[in-house]
Amino acid sequence: MKIAVLLPNYNHAHYVGQTIDAIRAQSHGDWELAIVDDCSTDESRDVIAAHAGDDSRIIIKMLQQNGGVNAALETCYGMTTAPIVIGVAADDVIVNPRFFEAVNAAFTAHPTAGCVFARALLIDQKTGKEHFVMGKAPHAGWIAPRRCVRDFLADRLFIHGGATAWSRSAVDRAGGFDDRLGPRADYFLNLAVAAMAGAVFLDEISTHIRYSQQSYGQSLSDDEAYFHQYALLERKLIELDLGYKIVPRWRRRWRNNVINERLANRWQKSFLDAVAKPIAALDQWHLRRFRPEIAEIATRLSLHAREWEDDIDRKVAAAERIFENLAGPLPKHVHGFLHRATHPRLFRS
Repeated sequence: MKIAVLLPNYNHAHYVGQTIDAIRAQSHGDWELAIVDDCSTDESRDVIAAHAGDDSRIIIKMLQQNGGVNAALETCYGMTTAPIVIGVAADDVIVNPRFFEAVNAAFTAHPTAGCVFARALLIDQKTGKEHFVMGKAPHAGWIAPRRCVRDFLADRLFIHGGATAWSRSAVDRAGGFDDRLGPRADYFLNLAVAAMAGAVFLDEISTHIRYSQQSYGQSLSDDEAYFHQYALLERKLIELDLGYKIVPRWRRRWRNNVINERLANRWQKSFLDAVAKPIAALDQWHLRRFRPEIAEIATRLSLHAREWEDDIDRKVAAAERIFENLAGPLPKHVHGFLHRATHPRLFRS
């Protein structure tokens, strides 16, 4: 089967040539590559032209105005017709030359699957340091739709867009790249297509993801906007026509994890809980004999712990309100797990 590759680019002249060459080196040659340059201000256009060469499988569009990643992806998508779709960031590279071949084989074996996904290695763009591998599932091979969404929401399954091939029909059913979700658009798409039609997991590294603080996925610094996107994502998920029910406790666990990933509320509460008793037992006699650095930390904890805990609780409550307004209220308990926002205060006056 033919594979459509979507490659949006903005100011990645240093990397985009390598990305194109890796696609051209795939053992499965039945592909079409749509490259959209989103009005770059560096040498990207010259690099793209030089590396694309005279390959008739490559279609290029140079935009005269920057419209953002999701709009560029939608433009790429409209330039292609193949039944299998792969989105590639211009600063990432597919390192497995047989990835397209493996994707084609998986879709041939499971023609109704919503996606085929592998693992991706996160690499620091500046230093080249390898951080960790993204992409996981309970087992390799076929995973049924309901199992996909349950394990995704429980953080037992994760589909990374840089190492994923989608069924075009599933992408269309999911509504494509929703720009309201910002950097979460492909996150939702990965979850939605798997929830609707199941997934196939290839237990191998297919892609190297170059990471920096300026990466698109890190571009949203405002908590309210961040949680608004995830709450909208949750609402879109429960509005999908799946043919089965998404259990509220799955959503509760996922919602807790999303909030904690942003605010580190559970980790901060655990830290404060761990130091509460020793801080409460301190007196000035002991404190005078501490190392100055430790004494300073202990004093600040004693004076400000309650204030800090209040601030954590306020931020969690604000996030909860955003989720409840967009995706509806949920019970606070998950199999005996009490949502951290309702824990008793660790430091009392």
